[in-house]
Amino acid sequence: MVNIKEVIEFYLPYICVAGEYAINIQSRVSSWPPKIAYNSNIFSEALTDADLSIQNLFELITLARFRDVSLFGEEIDNSLNNKYVPRDAEVQIILDPLNGTKMYRDMSGEFDISFAVLQDDCIVGGVIYIPSKRVCYLATGDGAYWTTAERIEEGAPWFKYQIKKKLNTVLTYRASDEDMMRLKGYSNDIIEIDKQYDSNKQNNAVHDVLTGKICACFRRNGFVGDWGVVGFVVKKAGGVFMDYYGDEINSVRGLIGLRLPSMIIAADHTIANQIRKVINAVK
Repeated sequence: MVNIKEVIEFYLPYICVAGEYAINIQSRVSSWPPKIAYNSNIFSEALTDADLSIQNLFELITLARFRDVSLFGEEIDNSLNNKYVPRDAEVQIILDPLNGTKMYRDMSGEFDISFAVLQDDCIVGGVIYIPSKRVCYLATGDGAYWTTAERIEEGAPWFKYQIKKKLNTVLTYRASDEDMMRLKGYSNDIIEIDKQYDSNKQNNAVHDVLTGKICACFRRNGFVGDWGVVGFVVKKAGGVFMDYYGDEINSVRGLIGLRLPSMIIAADHTIANQIRKVINAVK
């Protein structure tokens, strides 16, 4: 039987090392050729040496340490080690080596390193590390926590975490014009990151539901290893992680490419249900 907390504790020192590496090379990082996809945009095209190096680090330590854990990174098409990953492992790690690569590459906004822990096709753990702040938000089945790089290095216990502070800002990604218009009735502070991204300023990130800079975010077609991780941690911290039908998100069984068709991540149920009503009205 795999202990999920022990699995997460194993990865934490490495996620701090990866964060330091990313910060140290950030001003010199070079981009690989853009990702090519039918729905390509400025965010999906961003790919750097840092993404691939961090993914490679996590692949190496997973293959070296665990027989019953497999790891799949978001940049799986460029993986050197995917062919060695066991397909029937009891536990899976789904990694986004740099969530917010575009902002990372532009030296703007916030990025994080995140991963989900899956068992029997359900999310049972999640970690979000923000290198610029050296702060880590994480969750297991028994709740959400936070810690720092210094405490991870010392092997100190995690602190329990509950969402408290929240502003009335809603973050969206690739929302329709109709979505945006209706959301204005809920809040005057709506940020559509695909359209309002500005490389010359500090931009908000999805993990800001946890920092209190935004109260909610929503999108379609989100990756389990980044937005899904934030949703899981937010849920365990007293918030909400649900789809556009109002159903709690937990299982990833049957998902194509580990992409969640729809998701609402919010600091509380009132906010989540208000946003869901708006979304349902534009179906």
